Amino acid sequence: MRKIAYLGLLLLFPAGALQGKTPFDDAIIKPKTFMSSNTQEAKKDNFSREKLITKSKAKVKSWIEKVRRFFFDGASRVEQGIQMATERFHKDKAESGPTPVPIMEALRAKFPNSSLPPKLVGTTLDLAAMPVKDGNETTAQFAERRRKFCFDVMFKAQTMGFNSMRLGAYWSQIQPDPTKPPDFGYLDDLLEAAKANGINITLAVGAKAPGYPEFYIPDWAQTPATKGKGLNLAHDPVFRANAGKFVSMVARRYAADDTIGMWQVENEPLDRFNGSMNSIGPEMLQEEINILRKADGSQRPVLINVWSEGTSANKENMRKAFEMADAVALDVYFNAPSPAGRHFRTVHGPAYAAELARKTGKPLMIGELQADDWGDYKANAKDVQALSDQMERMGIKDLFFWRMDQNLSNNSRGDTSLDKVQEEIARSKLGSESKPSAP
Repeated sequence: MRKIAYLGLLLLFPAGALQGKTPFDDAIIKPKTFMSSNTQEAKKDNFSREKLITKSKAKVKSWIEKVRRFFFDGASRVEQGIQMATERFHKDKAESGPTPVPIMEALRAKFPNSSLPPKLVGTTLDLAAMPVKDGNETTAQFAERRRKFCFDVMFKAQTMGFNSMRLGAYWSQIQPDPTKPPDFGYLDDLLEAAKANGINITLAVGAKAPGYPEFYIPDWAQTPATKGKGLNLAHDPVFRANAGKFVSMVARRYAADDTIGMWQVENEPLDRFNGSMNSIGPEMLQEEINILRKADGSQRPVLINVWSEGTSANKENMRKAFEMADAVALDVYFNAPSPAGRHFRTVHGPAYAAELARKTGKPLMIGELQADDWGDYKANAKDVQALSDQMERMGIKDLFFWRMDQNLSNNSRGDTSLDKVQEEIARSKLGSESKPSAP
């Protein structure tokens, strides 16, 4: 109740008003005191009735002016006060809850045969970072170049102190033609390189995968629904069946590969992608979760990631994710072109998810912590550190940065600032579990 009362005071008064006099202190007139004081003053100085009225009018006019300034000139300060109070409320709620936010280490008791490390700090490597075949090179030459890239990037991740990485099984890349054998070449190379460098993998499987354009549906599997706008694709039986077969194919292929510590079903499936605004509903998600669990005998946990927008629709998606998955990941962006403001994305949304994690006992992590340019925004070490610290204070400790592609792009220009801040964060979180940097 004390916190609620404090929040109410900050909503009423502008930021800083509680530290000194409020705009009303000089304006409040107590009738008895006013009349008594002025009567004595009139008797003492022999004031006339007209002068007394003039003085009273001046006081009332001053009171009205102070009220006007408070409600109009102080609008921005009121907004600041509201935001400060809300942030303080959610921060206190997340930090001093009845129980800590469950972290990924809690999964080890339920999944003792999973290779998932007790703490996760890593990044995501999406398809955009992978080499593309040059028209002048042979298939064998391209395969060798791609393999070298995979080993180089996994070695880089290891030297940055990471112990984990999130990869995607991209349907359009693996099965562009259903009449031909699927091509798992790039994924096989990445998993082999990860194993050699001690990097544990969380593999995203489904029609949606990390990175633009989000939906990686091969041409042959496209339907009128997948080309539509604002649809729940779970209601399309043809698409749903084909996607399920792909999930099963990937799961069966890698069920015995202990480099993979956790499955991620789809990517932000419940959220409506900003392009097509299509989503994948819980009915289809539950089917795919069952496929994954059947393929490996429930040896690995299944993760669902969702946006951290803090809106009512987003909160509903969070609740659905916690109902179905073994763990939930939030995608948190310091700067993004979305209707929800930064405060909702980085404070309100994570605080709500943390409360759900406490109630359900299911772990919560950060699936994408922004370390990537977006539009006019340029990712920088200061923002990455601030966002990581904010999540740590709220009790959310495990994380994947988004994304390695930005690091590689910056490195090509001689900028290693993102590498350094991510390495510092990884080593502070993992301690002795983090491997030393290469000389």
